Amino acid sequence: MTTIRTEREEAIRCVAYRLWEEEGRPEGRQLDHYFTALALWEKDQERLEDSPHVTQATNSEPAHVRPSPGRKQRPRSHK
Repeated sequence: MTTIRTEREEAIRCVAYRLWEEEGRPEGRQLDHYFTALALWEKDQERLEDSPHVTQATNSEPAHVRPSPGRKQRPRSHK
């Protein structure tokens, strides 16, 4: 249970941080960003629960944060 909660909280924090950055890093809006991220995460979880094609292992981050399946990711360079 702790791992699931930790993964959930980490996913929500990541989204909240991205929202904060997108808004120009305003001061004093932590709770606004956190609760917006929480609502987005919960909505995404409901969507995932209704989808028979998605497994629990793929939903650690909300869909709006994950790259879309058709989008190619740049390969990482190894130094």
